Amino acid sequence: RKGADVTAIDIAQRRVEWVNKLAKKNGLKNINAICMSAEELEFESESFDIIYSNEVLIHTNRPKVLSGCSNVLRKGGKAVFLESLRFNPLVNLYRHSIGPKIFKRIADHLTLKEIESFKYYFPDIRHKEFYLLSLLAFFWQFGMRNLHAFKYSLRILNRRLIL
Repeated sequence: RKGADVTAIDIAQRRVEWVNKLAKKNGLKNINAICMSAEELEFESESFDIIYSNEVLIHTNRPKVLSGCSNVLRKGGKAVFLESLRFNPLVNLYRHSIGPKIFKRIADHLTLKEIESFKYYFPDIRHKEFYLLSLLAFFWQFGMRNLHAFKYSLRILNRRLIL
């Protein structure tokens, strides 16, 4: 709504269709979602000013995704990766108690050493952690399934991100 051209990608066609339908419903002609793997980006070099990724790296080949992102990011651009960390004690409590068992099989959570390796692709990295609020967002989304509380938690988390 503030004039940015937005390209969203997802590997799941139904989510792509949902985003495009939602954009159309809200009269947003500058949003285009396409079905594409984050591991095989099909964009020209230096195509984007900002890359935002939420819980993608934990499901993918990280070096492949980071290399592709650094290639399509313009000089001076910013990449923001919001990811679950392997060592987060509160999230681990959830993962090993009431969390869906499938999460253990489909996600490889990041370590501090891996985050440090991001410097190979992005020389100026900043790392922030949101222990309590990330757990609350997770709890509201998967534990209690309270969409209003989940969205509120995300709004607070997103305010703390620096673009």
